[in-house]
Amino acid sequence: MPRLKPRDIFLDHHLIYKGDEIDSVVADLWELIEQQWKGKRIRDKESHINSLKVLVLNLFNAYRTDVDMPVGVPRTTNYYTKSPLGATATKNVLDMLIELGYVKQVRKGVHKNFGSSALGNKAVESRTGAYKSTKKLHNTFGRLNLYSLKINLNSFNSLRVGNKETGNIEPEVNDTYMEMKKSLRTINSYYDSIHIDLFVTDEELTTIRRQMSHKEVREEWLETEEDMILKDLNFRRKYVHRKFYDNSYQLHGRFYGGYWESIPSEWRKRITINGRPTVEMDYTNMHFAMLYHEIGEKMLQMGDLYDLSPFVPNAEFTYESYPDGLPKVYEGWKGKTEDELKVYRSQVKLIMNYMLNCKDDEEVKAVIEKNRKKDFNRCPTGFTWQSLIDFIKEVHKPIADKFYSNQGIRLMNLDSQIAEKVILKGIENDICILSVHDSFLCKFEHHAKVMKFMLDAYKDVIGKYGKGVKFDWYDIDFEAPVETLKDKDITSYLDRLQEWNWHRQPYGDSSLPLLPPMP
Repeated sequence: MPRLKPRDIFLDHHLIYKGDEIDSVVADLWELIEQQWKGKRIRDKESHINSLKVLVLNLFNAYRTDVDMPVGVPRTTNYYTKSPLGATATKNVLDMLIELGYVKQVRKGVHKNFGSSALGNKAVESRTGAYKSTKKLHNTFGRLNLYSLKINLNSFNSLRVGNKETGNIEPEVNDTYMEMKKSLRTINSYYDSIHIDLFVTDEELTTIRRQMSHKEVREEWLETEEDMILKDLNFRRKYVHRKFYDNSYQLHGRFYGGYWESIPSEWRKRITINGRPTVEMDYTNMHFAMLYHEIGEKMLQMGDLYDLSPFVPNAEFTYESYPDGLPKVYEGWKGKTEDELKVYRSQVKLIMNYMLNCKDDEEVKAVIEKNRKKDFNRCPTGFTWQSLIDFIKEVHKPIADKFYSNQGIRLMNLDSQIAEKVILKGIENDICILSVHDSFLCKFEHHAKVMKFMLDAYKDVIGKYGKGVKFDWYDIDFEAPVETLKDKDITSYLDRLQEWNWHRQPYGDSSLPLLPPMP
């Protein structure tokens, strides 16, 4: 059985609060701290109060994500050299909150600094101490509103650069950087004004968190028992950033950060925007369509580039590497069920994308073997994995030179440029569009306009209209979730709507109806 034991949220000094409620909470706590410190000289009182405010906001953020969620707070002085918080002030305030019973330490930090007994001990890993709010502090949280908790966009790290080889590096500030930074500020400010939710029960939310959790998460947090740590799902996490491979800003660059990206794809149909149901649309075969368009070649078929069945020959054929010929395969995999053909198509899609990012056939086959249990438990009829790779090269001969040439991160940069244009065009028309790499979610009522935005953005970046935008009209059933949940407890969903209404009242916004989402 999985435990609802969350990992910690690391201290975020970018958090701010829009409203006066936080000031009274901090003032009351500071008064108690001063009483406890009676007679003790406090240097830099303003720094201590600022640290208290940031700690309270972080503890509140963690509490509203999960009541048992702790906050990772560094105690090493080195961390605070690049932080607006004072190291001494933060540690003093934290210790006092623990002494007063408002905070409890749930994990001791281990620091392998010079002089530490852990230094040189390979069996001990460095880790940050974790702290959680107690019921005593929870009583004060009733005065705060989750949606008034914001990220300071002036200091938010919205452009990030680095890769596995270099690690994180400082972004180069130039005209491109400033323009992208401005666009991200516009996007995040707009998302901040929109209620983006997930129409699920608490039981379904636990299921989603279980699906988001896996063995690697347990190992990461040194939890190797059979039970499972469930990943958190913070509905307030709406701020996006872009991640680039290097300072050329021409590799990678996709958008990350929104909580909707992290949930399993089958649940995205439950996403709501301002209480209305959404639809997801994406481009067909996007990266490979780009490669064909870039060289001015006509694509081999108007349909699906991942569906190789029309090209499977009736007779045997021979490659130089297979002098005895391949096993006989049949045109269109005749006799196979629709479900089997979908599996074949899915496997071809994965392999083609591996071929964009791997260095050779052997590396592709190694990735296939690694994912055999999940995606490759059976090779398509009449093929070996090697012969299928060769067949893909033969069918897509016009772009075969793009395989094994590290094209993936370059194409990601192109689709990120398209995504930026689509999202900004939506904001220009007051239409909220959420991106999941090369797919987009919007209110169903806006799908026709967004489809036009997607086609225009593709043409602007690539120079031609794409292969098309797809979404499954027949799979859209807005009444199904409402019907399914009509006798279920949706109190948490309605509570989030109510809290959003409370938060947006000072802005003069109309209240969202406290009802299940309907078109």
